[in-house]
Parts: sequence; C-alpha cells; structure tokens
Amino acid sequence: MKTSETVASIFKAQIKLQSEMKNIAKDSDGYGYKYTSLEKLIDHCKKPLAENGLGYIQTNTSTEDGKIGITTRLIHDSGEWVEDTMTANLYKLAKMNEYQVAGSIITYFRRYALASMLGIASDEDIDASGEQEVQQEVFKPCNATQVEMITNLLNTKNVDVDKFMVAYKILDVSELSFTNAGKAIMQLQKKTNRS
Repeated sequence: MKTSETVASIFKAQIKLQSEMKNIAKDSDGYGYKYTSLEKLIDHCKKPLAENGLGYIQTNTSTEDGKIGITTRLIHDSGEWVEDTMTANLYKLAKMNEYQVAGSIITYFRRYALASMLGIASDEDIDASGEQEVQQEVFKPCNATQVEMITNLLNTKNVDVDKFMVAYKILDVSELSFTNAGKAIMQLQKKTNRS
C-alpha cells in the first residue's frame, strides 16, 4: 500500500465513511455463490464517498513480467490519498481471446479492490459457512486431466466463464484444488447437459 505524505484527513474521512456505509446486497449469481456486480457496487458507494469528501480512481496496470491488473487510489478533497495495486498472470481459455481474459481480470479486480478499499463486504463469506471441520484439509492441487476437462467444459457456449472464476475465487483453472476441480466438473457437466 502507498499513501500521500500525510493521511490524517483521509483516515478521519474513511472512519466516518465506514461508520455510515452498509454492506451491499448481492445481485449476481455465480456457481453456488452470490456477489455484487461492479455496476451496483459503484452506484452504492458514490454518494457516501462524496458526502465524506472522498472519491476513487482505478487505472489498468501491467508489469514487466507480463502480469496485468489495476491500481485503486482512494482520494480525499484535502489532496491526501491511499492506493494499492493488484496484479495477476493472464490465464488462457480457448473460448476467450487474451483481450477478453484481460477484461475479465480487470473487472474482477476492480470490484474486489474497491470493496476492500472501502471496508465493505460485497460477496458471501462461503469460506465460513457450514460446520467447521476439526481437521483442516491439506491442499491438493488439481491434475492436468481435470484442468483439461474443465477448460473444455468452460468453452461450451452456455457457460459464463466470469461467473465460474468468481465462484471459485480463481483467475486460472489450475489454481483449483483437486476436490474443487471434481465439484466444478460435476456442476459444469450438469449445466452443459441441461443446455
């Protein structure tokens, strides 16, 4: 995170904003997952930001090693600011060209970064739902066969790739665990069979 030389005014405004601003209702469905669309999030926060002398700027960014992402800067009418950058590698899907993939990553990051910067929840906390298990599962990555199956299923015409990525909180299919990959294959097969 980076900040202006002084932050007293922006931090005071941010504290006031967070005491007034409510979490936002989820208006979009993923795969067993609800989230707030970027459009709804922006509409939700514009007025409270302005009432507290705050605003934000989000710009696309890239790194020398080929990662893409966004920088979000929260600004205050005093001239003070706070910013942070999120980047990720481009992933490949046959159904989407590299520009579509880049757009998907940027939209995903804009939503998460803005909600995070403002201190509000815009997604269901599915990690904390249900009964807590005493023994934590050790992460076992998905295998090449699962990645190939999921990629092929995602390339069918009736699958919303953005919703799938959001639902599993991933930017690349290879980030799935073995267990989640199995679940994803079953869900995608059901969806494509209904089409």
